[in-house]
Amino acid sequence: RHKTTCDASTKAVYGSGVYKPPMTIFDRLALHGINIPTDLRYYEHKIVFDIECTLESDTQQANTVRTNYTHRHELASMSICSNIDQYEEPVCYISDGCPKELMSRC
Repeated sequence: RHKTTCDASTKAVYGSGVYKPPMTIFDRLALHGINIPTDLRYYEHKIVFDIECTLESDTQQANTVRTNYTHRHELASMSICSNIDQYEEPVCYISDGCPKELMSRC
């Protein structure tokens, strides 16, 4: 009975159609006759970083009529790495409780 009512192929139905990624800035420029060579589209050097914070309940910020400050972000650590010569090893700076001192080490 099942075989007479079932189509073995999978059918996907999307409400707004199949996903289509948006045009890049380079695609949009090309529509206006401005073509950027591929080798000039991206900078060869990269840097990545990660910042971690803790939430502290002492905001040291006065509440206003519309805003009630409950917590503030306190810088806890910062990690940095890149593919630039002499800066390729990842570095992690960890706070000893003083965010300003941590920033001065970075």
